[in-house]
Amino acid sequence: MARILLTLLLPVLLALSAGCTAEDKRQKSLDRAAEHYRKGDFEKARLEYQNVLQLAPDDLIANERLAQIWADRGATFRALGLYSRVRKLSPNNRDAQLAQIRLILQLGGVREARQELRALLGRQPDFGAALVVLTEAVRDAADWRAADEILKRFQDRGSLPFQLATANQQRFVGEREKAVASLRRAVAIDPKAVEARSQLASLYAELGRRAEADKEFKEAAEAAPLRSQVRIRYAGHLVRTERVAEALTFITDLNRQAPDYLPAARSLAEIALLQNRPDDAAKILADLLAKDPADGEARLQQTSLALVKGDSKRAIEDLKKFGQDFPGFNLEKYQLALAHLRENDPTNAITALREYVIGFPDNFEALMLLGQLQLRTGAAAAATETLQLLVSRRPDILQAHAMLIEAAKASGKLADLVKTVSDNLNKSPESPLMWYFLGMARSTLEQMPEARVAFERSHGFQGEFLLPALALVELDLRDNKADEAARRAQQLLEKSPKVPAVHLALSRARAAQKRWKDALQSAGDALALDPRQGGATGLISQLLNAVTEPQQALTLAEEVLARFPADERIVIAVAPTVLRGGDANRLKGHYEKVLAANPRSAAVLNNLANLLVDQLRQPQEALTVARRAHELAPDAPIIQDTLAWVLFLNGDTAAALPLAEQAVKGLPGNPELRYHLAAIQAKLGRKQDATGSLEEALKFKGEFPGRAEGQKLLTDLRN
Repeated sequence: MARILLTLLLPVLLALSAGCTAEDKRQKSLDRAAEHYRKGDFEKARLEYQNVLQLAPDDLIANERLAQIWADRGATFRALGLYSRVRKLSPNNRDAQLAQIRLILQLGGVREARQELRALLGRQPDFGAALVVLTEAVRDAADWRAADEILKRFQDRGSLPFQLATANQQRFVGEREKAVASLRRAVAIDPKAVEARSQLASLYAELGRRAEADKEFKEAAEAAPLRSQVRIRYAGHLVRTERVAEALTFITDLNRQAPDYLPAARSLAEIALLQNRPDDAAKILADLLAKDPADGEARLQQTSLALVKGDSKRAIEDLKKFGQDFPGFNLEKYQLALAHLRENDPTNAITALREYVIGFPDNFEALMLLGQLQLRTGAAAAATETLQLLVSRRPDILQAHAMLIEAAKASGKLADLVKTVSDNLNKSPESPLMWYFLGMARSTLEQMPEARVAFERSHGFQGEFLLPALALVELDLRDNKADEAARRAQQLLEKSPKVPAVHLALSRARAAQKRWKDALQSAGDALALDPRQGGATGLISQLLNAVTEPQQALTLAEEVLARFPADERIVIAVAPTVLRGGDANRLKGHYEKVLAANPRSAAVLNNLANLLVDQLRQPQEALTVARRAHELAPDAPIIQDTLAWVLFLNGDTAAALPLAEQAVKGLPGNPELRYHLAAIQAKLGRKQDATGSLEEALKFKGEFPGRAEGQKLLTDLRN
C-alpha cells in the first residue's frame, strides 16, 4: 500500500520540487539583480532581470526595473514597451505611469501625454511631478489655461514641483524674469535639483545672459548623474554657442565613463555630422544599431545620413518607412521636411513641419524653417503666428526678429504686434532682447522717436549687448547727426575693438562726415578682423563710388589694394573706381596680381575677360581667359554669359548660342544677359527669338550695359 501511495504521489512531489526550483531561481536572480542595481552595475542588473522575465514574464519588479534601466540608458522605445507592461500589471502605479508619459512626450506624443496627465492629476491632484510634466506639455493658450487651473488648485506652494511648474507657465507667456525668479526659488528649495538649474541655464540663454547660462549649465551638468539629459543639454548649449570642439571633448568623456548611455553616442554622431565627418557618424550609428536594432533614435539618425549624402529620394522613402514602423510620434517629420525641400516640394515640407512642431516646439530650427517657408509661399499670417511663438520662446534668435517683422508687415499685423510687445514689456520690462525687437519693429513702421526710446532701453539694460547701440548709430545717421553717430561709434569701438560690425558702423559715420580715408580705414579694419565679412567689401565699393573726384577716388582705391593685394573681392569691389580713373591697364595688372596668388579664381578671371574684350579690345586674349573661368565654374550664369559674348565677338556665334541660353535660364531677370542672347540670335537669323529676348530685356526700367544697343537692334528687327 505504501509503495502504491508513493507511486501516486511521486509526480506531484516532482512537480512541487520543480516549482520550488523555478521560484528559487527567480528569487535568486531578483536578489542578485537588486544587489547589482544598488551598486550601480546596471548592465549586470539588466541581465539578471531579463533572466527573471524568462522564468516569470509578468514579474512586476523585474519589468519595472528593466524599464527604468532602459529609460536611463536612453533606449526610449524599449523602455516604453516595458512601462506599458508594468501599467497592466500595476494599474495604480503612478510613478510608472508618469515615467511612461514622459517617454511619450519625449517622442512627440503630446495629445496622448496631456490626456494621461489630466486623468492622473484628476485622481491625485497632489502629484507634483505630474504637474511639472503637464506644464511641459503646454502648446497653446487653451493648454496653458487648463494647466493654470490645475496649478491654482495645487496645495503645496512652497514645494520644488510648484516652482518648476510655475516657471514653465510664466515662460510660455513670455514672463521670463518671473520665470527666472521661480527657478531661483526652486534652486533655493533644493540646491541639488539639477533639472531646475538646467532649466534656469536655458532661460538665461534665451535672455542673452551668456555668462550666467554658461555657469548654470556647467554646474548642473557636473552635479547631474552620468546618464542624464542635463549633461546632453549642456553639450547642446556648447554647440549652439559655437563651441563644437568643447562639446565634442565633453561628450567623448561622457561616452567613455558611461559607454552604455545611448544619447552620448548619438550626440557624437551629431557632432561628427556638424564637423562634416559623415563616415564617422555612419560608423557610430552602425555600431549602436548592431548592439540594439530597436534603437529608434539611432535608426532615425542613420536614415538622415542619406540626406547628407544628397540622396533625398532615398531619404524620403526611408523616413516614411520609419514613420510606419514607429507610428504616432512624428519623430521623422523634421528630416522628412528637409528631404522634401531638397526635392523642391515646399508644400509637403510645410505639412511635415507643422506635424513635427506640435510634438517638438523646442526645436527652434524647425520653427524657423516653418516660418521661412510660410513666408516664402505667401502664408504671411501663418508665418507671423509661427515666428511670434519662436521669438516669444527664443528672443535671442535675432534672425527670427527680422523675419517676424517682415511676416507681420506682409500680413498687415505689424502694428498689432508692436502693441502686444509693448504691453508685455510694460508688465515685464527687463528683457533687453525684446526692447531691441520693439525698436526694430517701430523702425519698420517709421516710428523713429519711439524706436530710439526702445533701443536706448535695450542698451541701458545690458550694456554689452551691441545691437541696440549699433541701431542708435544708424538712427543718428538717418537724422543727419553725423558727429553724434561718429562719437557713439567711437565709444563702442573703445569697448569692443574686435567686433567687425562696430568698425563698419564707425566707417559709415566717418563717411557721413566725408572723411573718406578714415571711413575706408575702418571698413578695412572690419575686413581684417573677419576676412569672410561680405559687408566690408560692399561698403568699400560704396565709399569709393561716393567720392566724386575721380583721381581722389583712384588714389584711395590704390591704398585699399595695397592693404589687401591678393583679395579677389577687394579687386572686384574697387574695379569700377580704377576704370573711372581711366586706367584699364592698371586694373589688368591688379587682376593679374590676384591671379598670381590664386590662379583658380573664376570671378577674377571672368572680370579680366570682360576687361580685355570691353576696354582693351583684345578679344583673342579675352577668349583664353573666359574659357579658363568657364572650366572652373561651368554652371555660373554670369561666366556662361561672358564666354558666350566673347565667342560672339570672336565670330563663333554657333558656339555662343547654347551658352547664352544657359545663362539666361540661370539668371532670367538679368537684362544684359537677355540683350547678349538677342544679339547672338539675331546674328544667326532667328529674328523672332531675338525680338522676344529684347522685349523682355527692355522691360527692365533701369539702365544696364547694352540698353541703347538693344533698343536700336529691336528697331532694326521690327523694320
